[in-house]
Amino acid sequence: MQYHRVNAGATGIILPFEVWDSTNACGARLGGLVAASSGLTCYYDRIGASGAPVAVTLSSGTKGTYTSSAFIAKGTGMSGTYDLCVPDAALATGAKAVDFFLQGAAAMVPVAIHVELDSNFDASGNLVGNVEGNVSGAVGSVNGSAMRGTDAAYTGTPPTASAVAVETTTVMDASSSRLTTIAADVDGLNGSGFTSVTLACGVTVSAIAEGAITASAIATDAFGSLELAASAAAEIGAASASGMTGPGASHVTITVRTTGGTAIADAHAWVTSDLAGTTTVVAGTTNSAGRLVPLGTTHTYTMLDAGTTYYLWAAKDGTTFVQGSSFTATAD
Repeated sequence: MQYHRVNAGATGIILPFEVWDSTNACGARLGGLVAASSGLTCYYDRIGASGAPVAVTLSSGTKGTYTSSAFIAKGTGMSGTYDLCVPDAALATGAKAVDFFLQGAAAMVPVAIHVELDSNFDASGNLVGNVEGNVSGAVGSVNGSAMRGTDAAYTGTPPTASAVAVETTTVMDASSSRLTTIAADVDGLNGSGFTSVTLACGVTVSAIAEGAITASAIATDAFGSLELAASAAAEIGAASASGMTGPGASHVTITVRTTGGTAIADAHAWVTSDLAGTTTVVAGTTNSAGRLVPLGTTHTYTMLDAGTTYYLWAAKDGTTFVQGSSFTATAD
């Protein structure tokens, strides 16, 4: 059975429906039917209303135009689908629903169409008109799809805040002489948040000035950015980056070029402190200008000791390098 829902008393309604082919094992739709097809009949029965089913004398019509009792094929590309222009009397008020039944044409599976008659829906099942009523505990009434009414002020008593103990996961162990546990006593909650926070070791937040903890005071992996003031986290990040650029004290720019002086980009390059190439002090890739950019940084310089001899190595597909080329570091 095919289902629709329309407004009771609606006029000019066109119902789409499908017809199936009884001779096709694959369940294909049956095309080619017209109002005058031999044996084709149509009846409707108004549920909840008195009277026998009513015969509908089918007629031809134009797709998209309502003509009472018209039986219309949708056309090319939609074989087996049709429109029925429902007689207005079938949808009149006084019944809860109406059933249509079409049958009798050759190879046609009988079609049953059930139409709910409602005072608030159109032929497409869309809510129309106004629906009004009280909604318990809400702000007012429902009108269409919008909520309206006057907000009622809250007159109850706000819940009383109580002390809450919060303890976080241990982030450092005792063997490394670092803080082992962070705990916080929340003395009370109000509109502005915590009134005081005390660390387990007895130090209050107000006693730790931003930037008081520096990268040199703790290991670089001891805290994340969420546990430190912004300036301390930045210092740790800078310290980590400096460790990747090299062990020295001077800025030294290393450029990889061909013997003709052309910069070589996208080459893997590394610097060692020994000719055997066993001790690497900095490594990275070259940028478009051929300058070595240490891994993990965006710097175009390394940190080496000026006046010290180092050895340069490089690799790139299609390029042959003189490996272990010695050079004396010169500060930029």
